[in-house]
Amino acid sequence: MVRKVKDYIDVSNPEALRLLEDIVTKYGLESQVINITLDYLRRYSKVKPEDAEALIKELTSKYGLARITAIQVVNIMPSTPEELQAIISVEKRPFKEEDLKEIVDLLNSHRAKLG
Repeated sequence: MVRKVKDYIDVSNPEALRLLEDIVTKYGLESQVINITLDYLRRYSKVKPEDAEALIKELTSKYGLARITAIQVVNIMPSTPEELQAIISVEKRPFKEEDLKEIVDLLNSHRAKLG
């Protein structure tokens, strides 16, 4: 049976981890690919899934980032304005240095919550 994708939404690594863990729990799926993917997502997710959602929402609404750019910022969690600038350089508008610092401070506050 062929299934067609009706719709999709881009998600961050922490959100993907939560979704995949829920699917594994619900359906009891286990495979090498799933285990490798879970290992990767656990290792490289830098914030909790609920924090990732909040960060993405704030980055898009307050700072005007495109959702996909905000997701990449959350996945990478840059620690300096220069690193952040490299990621958001795809955006159509320039960002003030103070906005970059604010965003990095916001990311750092969420990073601290993870431990």
